[in-house]
Amino acid sequence: MDQSAPQPATPEVPVPPTPMPQVPQMPPTPVVMPSPSGSKMPYILLVIVLVLVFSGVSYYLGTKTAGLLPMGYQRPTEQTKMAYPTQQVLPSATPTPDPTASWQVFTNAKFGYTIKYPTGLVPNEQNTYYHYVEFKAQNATGQLPTYVVSAIPATFTAANPAAYNYMSADWISSISAVPVGQTKTMDQAAMFTRLPDMTVDGQSAVAIEVVATGYKQQRVYIKANGNIYMISNYFQTPAELTDFQLFLSTFKLTQ
Repeated sequence: MDQSAPQPATPEVPVPPTPMPQVPQMPPTPVVMPSPSGSKMPYILLVIVLVLVFSGVSYYLGTKTAGLLPMGYQRPTEQTKMAYPTQQVLPSATPTPDPTASWQVFTNAKFGYTIKYPTGLVPNEQNTYYHYVEFKAQNATGQLPTYVVSAIPATFTAANPAAYNYMSADWISSISAVPVGQTKTMDQAAMFTRLPDMTVDGQSAVAIEVVATGYKQQRVYIKANGNIYMISNYFQTPAELTDFQLFLSTFKLTQ
């Protein structure tokens, strides 16, 4: 074969185009248009005003229908009244009147004491041998006095012991040694019974009851400020003893 002869052309095979990669499409982003500034403010104010008006009207109607009582208040029923009884208002205490308010006041500066006595009695003071005051009715001549107050210095000694030393320091010491309730001979005409001690104007006092022919007497002895005081009464009835306790309660030391 002649190799110089022309060779027939080789036909070209077409090359298919390379496919392009597909890009996924994203959904379009919605465009939010801004609302004009302050366009919702009137609505908000309107809502607030309506709420306030509604609340006020509801409260007014509620109190009006409930008799102007606070909301939630329930009128008491018979059951609640029994469960919670009405509080009783106790009357204030009335001060006790002083039964000695109208009494007169007797004062002795030497022995430093005061005592009150009923207006129907008259004091008669004697200081011949020792201090002695009797209180009796103005027209009670020859009768025993209602009350007696005596005072002597603790060192006092009289010339006649039978008459004046019945309230001496030795005498008071002797009766203080007698047990309460025991009766002793005082002299030929009288007996005395030891009574419980008393307190007079803050001072301890020795008390006895004397029984003699024609009279009964209660005596109270007080030792204070270097003196000896005797306060006594003549009595026949328990009421007179009660009056004596009132008289005794007005005795006050001023020194």
